Amino acid sequence: MFSLSAQTPRKNSGADGLYINDQIPEAFYSEVHQMIDWSTGKTYKRSLDKDRNKLIILDFWAHWCMPCLGSLKNMNEELLGKIDTTKVAIIPVTYEGTAEIQAVLNRFDWKHQSVINDSILSRYFPHQAIPHMVWIYKGKVIAMPRANYATLENINMLLAGKMPSVYNEADIKVIDPNQPFFQEHNAPAVVRYQKDSFKVGGYTEGYAQVTLKMIETPNGWLYYGINIPIDQLLVFAYQDLLTDRMDLLKAIKYEVGPDLKSKLKIGRPKMYNNDFAKDSIYGDWLRKNSRTVEFRAPKGIEAKEGLNLFRQYLADYVLAEYQLEISIDQSKQYKVPVLKCIGKPKETIALLTKRVKSSEPAYRYFSGQYGALKWLDFVRTGLPRLPNGLFDDNSIVDQTDLPKELLIHMQFPTDLIGKGSMEYVQRELKRYNLKLEVGYEKVPILMLKEVKKQAN
Repeated sequence: MFSLSAQTPRKNSGADGLYINDQIPEAFYSEVHQMIDWSTGKTYKRSLDKDRNKLIILDFWAHWCMPCLGSLKNMNEELLGKIDTTKVAIIPVTYEGTAEIQAVLNRFDWKHQSVINDSILSRYFPHQAIPHMVWIYKGKVIAMPRANYATLENINMLLAGKMPSVYNEADIKVIDPNQPFFQEHNAPAVVRYQKDSFKVGGYTEGYAQVTLKMIETPNGWLYYGINIPIDQLLVFAYQDLLTDRMDLLKAIKYEVGPDLKSKLKIGRPKMYNNDFAKDSIYGDWLRKNSRTVEFRAPKGIEAKEGLNLFRQYLADYVLAEYQLEISIDQSKQYKVPVLKCIGKPKETIALLTKRVKSSEPAYRYFSGQYGALKWLDFVRTGLPRLPNGLFDDNSIVDQTDLPKELLIHMQFPTDLIGKGSMEYVQRELKRYNLKLEVGYEKVPILMLKEVKKQAN
């Protein structure tokens, strides 16, 4: 729990972004924003001047961000209609326009008044991930909490004069890749390991996580990660050698003891508990076990060669600090759904090329070239969800040998989405003389093996 009175605010024009405990500049309230009424779809413009004496909750979102929609849903159901709107203003904010968010507006009957086409508020509150929430009260930024801390209890506590305990997502600063890392104004973490131009530091306070990036700078290729657990960094460093059939973070096989496991992402504490004490444990774990890595390849080296050098340095480092050996394991059998024809392909072709009526709203229609349509992705949504399904991965392997350029016409019930029923999927496929079978593939995964520390 932090106290408002215990911290000294810094004056800030907002030009370089506002952070927790910063004073809100007067210009903030006069900026005019484009808004949309979620219920009616009508757009209008207004400033936040009338909200200056309220608790303002900004919630940055986008139509493609499922956690964002979860946050908006929660606030619509748990807060709107219950809060005192003379004291609290809940304002969703998106950089997207009406065209991008129209489907979401149509789908959800919410009562939000959202900023759209935003370029102003995101400048005041720069961030690298969404959802991103900002609380403003009495002229100051008082919190940037995880979305699940926006509860009626916390809001009422704040309005009563007591700051609730919230876990802040305050790591939002961005690295400057054109400047050296581990400097006072650019990723000022303490260097733990260095070999040539390969450096590893600890947690970089205040900076947003970067899993792994490879960019070309005027002086050559740069490979870096910010605030990332070492096993997560490793799997991204080797991802081009691993299977693309599963979640990348599941493409790791561990042979490590409990002590080492506790330092890796696989052994991290639970996150997003909506419990300040437990979330703080997770935050402490991140600060202790995350790493910031910088490798600047010599000028003239190509990207692939530089990546191989980065892997070599990274392997040396994890062996030295974690006693971990890295290898690629090709032995894992992976269970996948395989699409096949029932009987002769020509019978399937006859059914696929038969025109269907497209007026029924309860059906999703696909018409075009067999190999270009996304109908298999739609069918996949009806399979039992992982990890409790029949397969290790629900991505469907097509073994029908049907011509990719074949013009087809198909329809599937819209309620197939999320059905989670293999029987239902098979029944619908059977109408086209198609079926799914269980198939097996060998897939490469990353092997992390703990070895005994060599005696000096």
